[in-house]
Amino acid sequence: MTSPATTGPVLAELRPSGRSYGAYVLPLAPLAAVLLVVRLAADGLSLGVSIAIAVAVVVVALLVALLYFRGTSLLLRPGALVYRSPLARDRVVAPAQVAGAVLAPRYRMLNGPESVLFALLGHDGRALVRIQGVHWDAGQVAWFAHATGVRVTEVPQSVDRRDLRTWCPGALPIAERRPVASFCAVLGGTLLLVAVLVVVLVAAGV
Repeated sequence: MTSPATTGPVLAELRPSGRSYGAYVLPLAPLAAVLLVVRLAADGLSLGVSIAIAVAVVVVALLVALLYFRGTSLLLRPGALVYRSPLARDRVVAPAQVAGAVLAPRYRMLNGPESVLFALLGHDGRALVRIQGVHWDAGQVAWFAHATGVRVTEVPQSVDRRDLRTWCPGALPIAERRPVASFCAVLGGTLLLVAVLVVVLVAAGV
């Protein structure tokens, strides 16, 4: 049975911003495409084939971004906040679960550009819902954060993981809370994938 909290009228809605994402990506896309063409041509492919591959890569990337943008949203309904993502099941958060929220419009993740971070926190201090990245518009996120009616702690200055980790570690992505463990997990997964590929190639006699 579908919960009324997930089917009631939408009081407020937040979606990724193509304009914000484009402002960051579009200046870099031509350079990345040129570098890819140069690299492929250096590997012996003809210029025409190299350009065709680069165009195909750009088209696929745009399609993936479009699918993500169309399938991702935060919906505020009378009985809950619903987070929808094409990568996972809908996440439904009831008002009683929320203790507060953190809004950092100028959060810098690792060595990347500044982007907005918004997290709804549970009573244990962990994030129930977290959004962060250049594909979210800071003004729209701030409007939605205050529309929820939750007590929002706003950090207007530029901050990074060291700043948030001291007083609100639950708002950080897992890669920022435990960078060493996350790096080891990624490295281990990569090595495992390489090992599996080697075994498959050896078994196939390649």
